[in-house]
Amino acid sequence: MKRSKYDDTNDLSPSLINDELVLSNVEINNIVGQKSKFRSRDYNNNGDEENVEPQHRRNVTLVERYEKRCRRDKNEESILNAARQEELERKNIEIQELRQQIAELNEVLEKTHSDLKVFDEENKLLKRAVAIQNSREQRLNEKFAQHEEIMLQASIHIGNLEKHNSELRAQLLLDEPYIDTLEQRPPDVF
Repeated sequence: MKRSKYDDTNDLSPSLINDELVLSNVEINNIVGQKSKFRSRDYNNNGDEENVEPQHRRNVTLVERYEKRCRRDKNEESILNAARQEELERKNIEIQELRQQIAELNEVLEKTHSDLKVFDEENKLLKRAVAIQNSREQRLNEKFAQHEEIMLQASIHIGNLEKHNSELRAQLLLDEPYIDTLEQRPPDVF
């Protein structure tokens, strides 16, 4: 406990910090006890305060100041409690709003998840259809390539046959006088 620099006696005197009264619990208890003694003395003297010692009056004044300060502190504390209560209610409202938003987001998430499943199934179906279409196209391309190969071979074969045919015709034309002599032979008689 701090003592005043003017306090050389052993009596109870408060310390001043930032112009405020600072008392220890022991000092408060002693002062309260002296206040009750002062009041009983005051009551016994029938309101005659001239016989009351100045130290007791000072202690009673200090106790009254302390009580005022306690009341002020209680008022401040009740104001702070009210402010805390308002803040708590505001936070509870925010929490409820956030819970509602979370519930709405969960609903959207579930809907999106179900849509995603549907899209995934459709995507699998389309991929399968594309694979089937690609395999058909590949088979048709292979058949087309085979037909082109066959047509090329047929055209080559036809060209060879025409060439051979024209060679035979040319040879036939060359051999035609010989054929006429063969036809003029007498018929065979048996």
